[in-house]
Amino acid sequence: MTEYISSDLMAEQLALEGTKMVFGSPTSLGSPVLDALLERHQIKCIVASDEHTALNTAAGYAQASGLPGVVYLTAAPGLTMAMSGLYNAFQTRIPLVVLVEQQDTQIENRRRNLAHCSPGIP
Repeated sequence: MTEYISSDLMAEQLALEGTKMVFGSPTSLGSPVLDALLERHQIKCIVASDEHTALNTAAGYAQASGLPGVVYLTAAPGLTMAMSGLYNAFQTRIPLVVLVEQQDTQIENRRRNLAHCSPGIP
């Protein structure tokens, strides 16, 4: 039996759906999903300057091509930066597939521990 990891399955499904371009930001480079997409030469990864620009470029691509725009965002800050573009795409009925990378739960544990520290300001 062949073992698959979820990033390979995601890239394979996007390729089967006819995805030609995925838009992302430099902070999402090195992601297992983008690595799996780059292995499939029929899908181009377009790097924008930030998440907001990546989402708006994906929306423009969707309008011009008639295909859903696919955008890959980083977890908390990337999704936050793209929210206005997501709202605009929702209001204007632009088809988008938004992939948001998984946030490591260890970050949440570290935040709780830091909440008990004094800020160092008298």
